Amino acid sequence: MKRVVIMILMSVLMSLMMNAQSRLYVSELFGKYRALPDVVEVYVTGKEARTVNLETYRSLSMPASLDEAKIVEQMVVKDGVTAKEKEVEYRGGQLYYGFYMLSPVMKNDMKLNRYLFFLNQSLAKKNSTDKITMIYMDGEADVDYIKGLIRK
Repeated sequence: MKRVVIMILMSVLMSLMMNAQSRLYVSELFGKYRALPDVVEVYVTGKEARTVNLETYRSLSMPASLDEAKIVEQMVVKDGVTAKEKEVEYRGGQLYYGFYMLSPVMKNDMKLNRYLFFLNQSLAKKNSTDKITMIYMDGEADVDYIKGLIRK
C-alpha cells in the first residue's frame, strides 16, 4: 500500500513539473483553435528556443473579429491578475496591450522566468489590422531581454 501511495505522489509531482504553462489559463487555448481559418499557432522548444535564451515560445494569432479572440483576451487578463509585474493599456474597455511577468517556476532544476504578451491590433490608432496576438515565453531570459525580443 505504501508503495502505491508513493507512486501516486510521484506521478502527481511529475505532472505538475512537466509544463510550466500548465498552471495558466492561457495554456488551455493552445491547440484549441488551430483548425479555425486564419488562426496561426507557433510552438518552439529545444535548441531553437535556447538560441534566444528561452525554453518555450508559444504564440497564437487570430482575427480580432472572431468570438474566440474575446476568450483569449479574458484568459490573458485572468493570468495577468497574479503577475509580478505588468504593463497594460485598455482602449474602449478592451485590452489593447498587455505585457506580464509571471511568477517563475522550477523545471528540471532550472528557474524559468515566465512572460505573457498580448496585442489587439484592431485597437491600434495607426495601421490597425483585424488581428490579435498572444505570446507565452519561459526561460532564463530577463525582462529587459524579452521586451527587446518583442520590439523586434
